[in-house]
Amino acid sequence: MQSMWNSCTSDSEEDDLNIDELKIDEPNVNDQLNITEQNEKNNELLTNRVKRTNDIRETARQGQKRQADEFLQNTAKGHKLADLNVGDNVVNVDRGPTDARNVLAVVMEINHDKYKLGVEQGIIN
Repeated sequence: MQSMWNSCTSDSEEDDLNIDELKIDEPNVNDQLNITEQNEKNNELLTNRVKRTNDIRETARQGQKRQADEFLQNTAKGHKLADLNVGDNVVNVDRGPTDARNVLAVVMEINHDKYKLGVEQGIIN
């Protein structure tokens, strides 16, 4: 039968392999306990990682909110506009750092605390 299948193993070796395979397929109680313990450890590690990630996210969210609040407070303090009416000239104090110093503007329109300014060349929105 060996020559018919071109097998390199003898019948006794095949029997030994089958016996070993049967031993491998049958997990014992200790293996089951080890697998259960390993699964519990993996679940605990995953749970801890999720908790740490959520804590980091919450800390970051609080930090962003704090920075946004500070930014709004600083912006509100530093950019108080004088009470301007339509037709008033814009004084140097109310110009931004990137605004040209020699632009003379007149308030053309006020809409929701936004000013439309008129200059010789046209309107600045």
